Amino acid sequence: MKSHIVKIVLLSLSIKLAYHIFSLVVLAPNKDLGVNAYVNAMQRNDAAWYKSIAENGYPKLIDKKQLGYVETDSTLQSAWAFFPLYPAIVKAPMLLFHVSFGTSAFLWSLVLSTLALLGFYFFARKFLDSDQLAFFATTVFAVFPFHYYLSVFYTEALFFSLLIFAFIGINNGKWFLFTIVLFLLCLTRPNGIVAILPLFFYYLEKQGVLIGFRLNWKSLINWKNIGISCLFLAGPLALVLYGIYQYQMTGNYMAFGAAQAGWGRRFMFPFMAFFREGDVRMQFNSVYTILVMVYAIYFARKMPLSFQLLVWIGLLLPLTAGSVVSMPRFISMLFPLILLAVYNWPPKLKYQPFIVAALFLLQLGTFYFWVVGDWFSY
Repeated sequence: MKSHIVKIVLLSLSIKLAYHIFSLVVLAPNKDLGVNAYVNAMQRNDAAWYKSIAENGYPKLIDKKQLGYVETDSTLQSAWAFFPLYPAIVKAPMLLFHVSFGTSAFLWSLVLSTLALLGFYFFARKFLDSDQLAFFATTVFAVFPFHYYLSVFYTEALFFSLLIFAFIGINNGKWFLFTIVLFLLCLTRPNGIVAILPLFFYYLEKQGVLIGFRLNWKSLINWKNIGISCLFLAGPLALVLYGIYQYQMTGNYMAFGAAQAGWGRRFMFPFMAFFREGDVRMQFNSVYTILVMVYAIYFARKMPLSFQLLVWIGLLLPLTAGSVVSMPRFISMLFPLILLAVYNWPPKLKYQPFIVAALFLLQLGTFYFWVVGDWFSY
């Protein structure tokens, strides 16, 4: 186990180096080959919003319309669409050590992406009951196409780290850890609050209260389960506190939801989001998402209910916004799909390096669009 931990740390750092070399080749810089070049390559798209929040905080608004809108002749977007934990932790080193957003985000990227991989490994050891398979599954998770999002200056590494350690907290009965992690999870991204449901079902499954779709009510209603169930209220408490802050600043308790209008997002039936946009990249996202759905259906009988909820919430909830633009990024967080693949189709040791190499080449192919700033990478 210890050797695997060391290898995972080295793997995480090696992937960063590979990204750096790849971005240098793609962008062909004339002078800067150091950390600044890497920082600039990883600071794309929505990272600008996190930078703005870390440097300036959230704006106080008088008119609720300033939260965001799309009209015929104008569009307004605001920082309120983004949750506060990631910019807050990036701001801490900025204040303490007087460093830039890029430097702080880079340091946090090293920590959080490594923590995400270690958390995945710890959980996979329990699920797969094999250190070697757990290490292989972690490597696959690290190099899988689109999983470069764990290294860019987005919330993915933070969100995944908190999510996987929430599962680990339930596994190991570390309830103080679980409570703190769940509270922070709900301040990281809006879907943190809906992650409470699969986490709670996972707890019931670990206690033998929920087996398949059968719930043992007699086992559920006891003081221990009632007490631990109350810990799951840490998530709603975080959202309530953040809602009060949003109201004080904007007059809207759910400012983050209203701000989505600035990106033209509107609620619709999830499957209506497919093939709405003619661009070939968005068509790819639709096909990719549908294939993942088929894959999830294939494994449905082999997945505990908690995993099924996590996967389907992760797939369907973003689609209700009416776009597939970020679906590969959202799918990258659905770790049960990789665990189930490794569990059901464990490859022979001699084939594992070839599988990892092929996947990483595919990942670099998707990473190209991030490096050049193409909106396929949002």
